[in-house]
Amino acid sequence: MNDSKGDCSYRVIPLDTPSSETVISHLFYDHSDVKVDLEIMFPLAALHRLQRESKVESIAPHHFSFQ
Repeated sequence: MNDSKGDCSYRVIPLDTPSSETVISHLFYDHSDVKVDLEIMFPLAALHRLQRESKVESIAPHHFSFQ
């Protein structure tokens, strides 16, 4: 994204998407913490753990990322 005024597009992220295939495309905020731990921004591993521990029943099959 190159427009500081925003981007109205979105991405559909299937539940089984590996974190290695997740990229940050928004240029207008500090990515340093997310580069250390993607879970800060997109906590799929935490959701999977909560499901294994029966703390949540299920996880949505698709997630959405908005700019």
